[in-house]
Amino acid sequence: MSDNENIPKRSDRKNQNEDSWLKMFFQFVLTFAIIFGLFSALFTFVLEKETVSGTSMQTTFESGDNLIALRNPGVSRGDVVIVKVPTSDGKTELYIKRIVGLPGEKLESKNDQMFINGQLLDESYLDGGKAKFKATNPDSLFTNNFETTVPADSYFVMGDNRSVSKDSRIIGPVSKSQIEAKVLWRFWPLNTMRTF
Repeated sequence: MSDNENIPKRSDRKNQNEDSWLKMFFQFVLTFAIIFGLFSALFTFVLEKETVSGTSMQTTFESGDNLIALRNPGVSRGDVVIVKVPTSDGKTELYIKRIVGLPGEKLESKNDQMFINGQLLDESYLDGGKAKFKATNPDSLFTNNFETTVPADSYFVMGDNRSVSKDSRIIGPVSKSQIEAKVLWRFWPLNTMRTF
């Protein structure tokens, strides 16, 4: 037996290399398909990507901000949510708002302060927008005075830019089924990236 019998022939090595590359290619394609499928399922059933349009949530969000939101969430006061609102033509629009009032609560806005069941609500998230508004409108209220009681099965939502927001003061309280998602993360622009 010669030593040459154990050395693979050049053509055998070439076939093995081709098989190896082909196997790696198919593994890459399969891995990519699985990852793509998982991301597709994640963004179909669990998460959604939204882009802010408009000024009703300034200074918290600016038009063009990109967000990731959790579908069908549990919600609490202060959460920023995506709400489905019916339009006059029978379609729906998506609004981004903050939950201010919970089911059954009495809300009173008086002299730019919000009271829930008689207790002052800390709305420090409004400070930047309120200061900007007051600089050009020193004698006006940022949030008009109002009183309301939230129905037992509804939520009272408001935009952070109270002087321009079309929210529950106009569209009425929203039901749990109208709350499509809760904002978790602003990922764009990068310099304002943060969680909520």
